[in-house]
Amino acid sequence: MAITGAEDGSVRISSIGQSSQHRVLPQLTGHQESVEAVGFSAQLPLAASAGVDCCLRVWEYNTCVERATCVHPDVVTRMAWHPTMPMVITGCADGVARCWDLRTGGLVQQYRGHTAVIQDLVLSPDGSMLLTGSDDNTAKVFLTTGGSAAN
Repeated sequence: MAITGAEDGSVRISSIGQSSQHRVLPQLTGHQESVEAVGFSAQLPLAASAGVDCCLRVWEYNTCVERATCVHPDVVTRMAWHPTMPMVITGCADGVARCWDLRTGGLVQQYRGHTAVIQDLVLSPDGSMLLTGSDDNTAKVFLTTGGSAAN
């Protein structure tokens, strides 16, 4: 499977098996502006997309049904799936990274410390640490269990 997001707000999931089996599923609708990040869960049959409309949208990719909308106070620039849990971390233009539980759509944790847009983020292979990079010319490492940061 592959997932793509576009400037017009569209999100599409495609089956990319052998060329005779290639199939594009129905468009996932909901975003009103550019989609900046997309991805699949390793644990559940879920996909997520995030973007300029300040939303992280969670989709059941087998049915193409939206499961949850996680509203942010500003543009969502990046996202990363937790490697062992059904959670997504988002990076936002307000300088805050947020952890969302995709089973419920609820906010679990906020990681603060940046004063400008988060331009990238990555989780460690075991999910215990989050590295963020920002337009404030800093990178921060957060322990995902406690929310603390080190410059």
